[in-house]
Amino acid sequence: MPSSVPRSHFLQLPGGRVHAEELGDPDASPLILLHSGGSGYRPGRWDEGLRRLAHGPAGWRLIRYDRPGYGLSGAREDAFAPGFFERDARDLAVLVERTCQGERPVLVGSSDGGTVAMIHAAAHPERLRSLVCEGAHSYADPRLMESLVEMRRKFIRRHGAEPREGESPAVQRGRQWCATWSHPRWRDWSILPSLERIRCPVLIVQGERDGIVGDEHAERTARAVGSGARCVILRKGEHICHRSHPEEYYSLLEEFLRSSQGGRSAAASG
Repeated sequence: MPSSVPRSHFLQLPGGRVHAEELGDPDASPLILLHSGGSGYRPGRWDEGLRRLAHGPAGWRLIRYDRPGYGLSGAREDAFAPGFFERDARDLAVLVERTCQGERPVLVGSSDGGTVAMIHAAAHPERLRSLVCEGAHSYADPRLMESLVEMRRKFIRRHGAEPREGESPAVQRGRQWCATWSHPRWRDWSILPSLERIRCPVLIVQGERDGIVGDEHAERTARAVGSGARCVILRKGEHICHRSHPEEYYSLLEEFLRSSQGGRSAAASG
C-alpha cells in the first residue's frame, strides 16, 4: 500500500529551483496540482479530498509543487512581474516532461494555477489527459479588474503602500502580486482565443459566491474551449471551492475523472 507520507524533493526548472511533493503510488497515473496565487496562497496540508484521490480505488499519483516565489521554492525577481502566467506555464511544461515519463497527466488548477494550466493545455494539447480549473481567469472582464483593484486597496490599508522592514514572505508576495495586477497591460489581457486549441476533456468549477470571478466569466471560458468543456457552478461556493465546499468539490472532481478517461466526448456529455 502506498505511504500516506508525502515524498518531498526539489527540481531545477527554467524559473529556478522549485519544491515538489508527491502522494500516492509512484507508478500510478500522474495528477498535477497547481495552487492559487498572491497572499492567498497556503503551503497547505494534504486534505482529505486529495488523500482520497491518492489512496482510493483510482490510485492517482498526486504531484504538488510551489511555483517560483512561493513556499519552499526559490525566489525569482520577475516571479510576479507582467507575463508571469506564461513564465509559469513554461516551467510547468518542463515539470510535466521530467516527472511524468511520457505519460499524459491530469492538471488540476485553482485560480492563478488554473490559468497557468489552461495556457499549458492550449500550448501542448497532445500532452494532457484532462484538465480541471477552479475559479480560474481567462480574460480581464470589468468585474475581475474591479475586484483586483479593491483587493489592492484592502492590502494597502492593512499593510501600507510601501514595503516595510521585516515583512513576512506572504506580505511581500501579496504586495508584488497586487502591484502586477494594477499594470495597464492587464486591461486588454485575454487567453480566450487560444483556448480552442485545447483537446482534452475540461471541467470548469465556479463558486456561485466567488467575489473575483463571476459565473459568466467561467461560462465564457467554457464556450471558448468548445464542446469538450463542462462548466459547473457550485451553489454558495466561494473563489476556492475546495476550501469552502470540499465534499461537493471533490465528489465532482472524482466523477469527472472517472467519466473523462474515455476521451473528450465523455466530458462533453456530462
